[in-house]
Amino acid sequence: MIATGSVGDGGTAAEYMVKRAARPPAAAPRSAPLDYGGGMDPEGKVIVVTGAAGGIGGALVRALLERGARTVVAADLDGAGVERLREELGAERVLPRVLDVADEQATRALVDDIAATVGAIDVWFANAGLATGSGPDAPDEEWNSQWRINVMSTCTPPVSFYRDGSSGARVTS
Repeated sequence: MIATGSVGDGGTAAEYMVKRAARPPAAAPRSAPLDYGGGMDPEGKVIVVTGAAGGIGGALVRALLERGARTVVAADLDGAGVERLREELGAERVLPRVLDVADEQATRALVDDIAATVGAIDVWFANAGLATGSGPDAPDEEWNSQWRINVMSTCTPPVSFYRDGSSGARVTS
């Protein structure tokens, strides 16, 4: 950016406008492969995706299965949405679970259930999120909900499975 004009020289308003350099045209959209930097391969892994009934969460579940995940636990408040994923992608590799990620006890119970029925969790995708669209004047309860879901819920699962000696990884999206 280049600002033009100078204070006090009697210039016009147009001279004080910021001139932006021309942007190059946007590249055509391309497929965004999951790139783990060579360090993580979902092949054969047990992976949990929260917020799985939504667009990004559903896409994560599909991509992880395409890349060989053994089991993907699709967790969301929308039970019907995660059931649809199971029907679409296969009951043998998608485990739908209803979960309120803001409920720490429910999250810990899910971690324990997965460990007992499927095996150790290798990766936890903390993808669930809440955006109310409200501004600074939003009621405190909206701010608290966003804090519990968008921040605190990303901490509970790793604490649970690291405590048990797992070498699981956490990804927050």
